[in-house]
Amino acid sequence: MVDIGDWQQALASWLGWRAQLVASHQIPKNYELHATVFANGSGNPSLQPAWNRRKANRHRGDGRRHGHARDAPAVLALIAAGTLDVAPVTTRIVPFDDAADALGEDYTKLIFAR
Repeated sequence: MVDIGDWQQALASWLGWRAQLVASHQIPKNYELHATVFANGSGNPSLQPAWNRRKANRHRGDGRRHGHARDAPAVLALIAAGTLDVAPVTTRIVPFDDAADALGEDYTKLIFAR
């Protein structure tokens, strides 16, 4: 669970990112983003058809995909500390060595642990 004191900061960060997507790419705040759809170039999130047709638009100028990879260490630290509970959105936590087998099974969301 996210502590209520941390929730406002997390929500503000998320809403700021969504506002940035509106300003820079005309992707409405109410467009439902799914990483597997957005990052691989599927769907039409932008109100600009030309933007939607270019898969490269889903990546940042440095070749990385849109997102906040820089925040991953902080998020992982919250999970490790027990502050952020991923159980509501996680089917299973699987050892990294078992990843290939787990992907062949029925799942909603897997987390691979090293």
